Amino acid sequence: MASTVLGRKGPGADRQRMRVAAVQMQFAPTIAGNLAKIERLLDEAARRGADAALLPECATTSYAYDFSRLTPGEVRESLAAVGAM
Repeated sequence: MASTVLGRKGPGADRQRMRVAAVQMQFAPTIAGNLAKIERLLDEAARRGADAALLPECATTSYAYDFSRLTPGEVRESLAAVGAM
């Protein structure tokens, strides 16, 4: 039995569809505040049926963060926290 993806038949047509949420957010002034917002937004995306979510590239820090003060440990910890969500 052939299935379709996006109405097409052929190679890859037997794949299941994936719903992806594109997350937009207003940033908090701290990494901890952004992590809390990210967790709430990911929970909301999951409740709405998302299988995966795309976050802004500076979601944990915001774009206005003083990157000269950012330590490798803070980066590892924040990415590990998002990965555990």
